[in-house]
Amino acid sequence: MANAENRTFNLPAEALAALSRLVEPATKDALDAIAEDIATCENLYRAIMDRGGQLSEDEAVFAKAFLEEVISLEGEHAGDAACTLGALHYSGSITPDGEPDYERAFELYSTGAALGNTQALVNLGYCHQYGRSVPVSPKDAFECFQRAAFTTNMPEAIYKLGDMYERGCYVERDSELAFGLYRKAFLLIQDNPDEAPEIKASVCHRVADHIAADDTEDEPVAERRERLLTALELYQSAERDYYRAIGAGAYYYDRRLDEVIAAEERMRTEFLRR
Repeated sequence: MANAENRTFNLPAEALAALSRLVEPATKDALDAIAEDIATCENLYRAIMDRGGQLSEDEAVFAKAFLEEVISLEGEHAGDAACTLGALHYSGSITPDGEPDYERAFELYSTGAALGNTQALVNLGYCHQYGRSVPVSPKDAFECFQRAAFTTNMPEAIYKLGDMYERGCYVERDSELAFGLYRKAFLLIQDNPDEAPEIKASVCHRVADHIAADDTEDEPVAERRERLLTALELYQSAERDYYRAIGAGAYYYDRRLDEVIAAEERMRTEFLRR
């Protein structure tokens, strides 16, 4: 590390300590190259997903060792590292056969959540919701999303909690409360242009669905058209961000993309109806 003492790195202190152990010798050039690839352990997963979730064998070995080292140091970013490593196991990006390892992901998410990482808590909710390495449990999923939503103003946690109320999953169905949560998530993403595209798309899609469905028989034509235009604009925003997410390798949003494209056509048809 001495050779790089004059270098300003955008890395947490414990990450630099980890790198000094993993890179021998810890020359300025070696650390420089790594610093250009990953600014922090927190955004490593997003960087990998932007590349389609693909890692070379050497990259996978480094990422795993790097993140495990940060976790072991138990510093400020240990929870971030646990969540990121869990996500890489969940996606299969870091496993030898390229297949998801939900059991290891669940363990790491649990570690991350215990260390205060809100994203890890949300990811545990997904594991409980879809039965990834644990039995399907709407109750546990709800509690994870609720805790995450009430702990921080995290759009993903808030819209997922809204989904539980929208679908009556573990709780009594309350569409009005769900819409309120969706709107809150929508306002939050307006303040964060760097929010992940799949989160922005998911929130806009849900808000648009509610606005599109909010019709009455005696609704004035001008108000109806304004409502439909608002919904259309939100669907179009969701469409753009679904494309971005899919382009980064999140192909499971294909169906959701088809849904918003179909909804846009309905909005246009309804708008022109006399």
